[in-house]
Amino acid sequence: MPVLEEADRKEIAKVLADNLGGDVTLNFVRASEMNSTPDIREISDQTWELFQELSGLDPRIKVTEMNPEQASNLGLSTGPSFTIEGKAKGKVRYLGAPTGGEFSAFLADLADVSKGTTRLSEATRSALGGVTKPIHIRVFVTPT
Repeated sequence: MPVLEEADRKEIAKVLADNLGGDVTLNFVRASEMNSTPDIREISDQTWELFQELSGLDPRIKVTEMNPEQASNLGLSTGPSFTIEGKAKGKVRYLGAPTGGEFSAFLADLADVSKGTTRLSEATRSALGGVTKPIHIRVFVTPT
């Protein structure tokens, strides 16, 4: 059963067509049978299906499934979790599913990574240019 409704599929396909600048890869880690609850595994399966649907909407979106060793090397825990790779220097890591209000941010991240740019202002880019040490940024969200 599709995750996205037909009207949403059409709108998302247009957003992707208008905003992706190149190929992006979603490297997905499924929730494991041994380390997660049935609810988490269901969310993981739905996220996998969502990614499959997105790759069907735009051929520039590739989806791969990582094994636990590959996931560990990227600092990902058991699923659902994933990275987004494209022209950007680094990877965007998500722990959890990009659902609800986070879905639009996820689509914006796809676009940014596909172009290798961000929507940051020039002033912000300049300020960040002065950073000399690695920074680990975490953003936490709670579904409502």
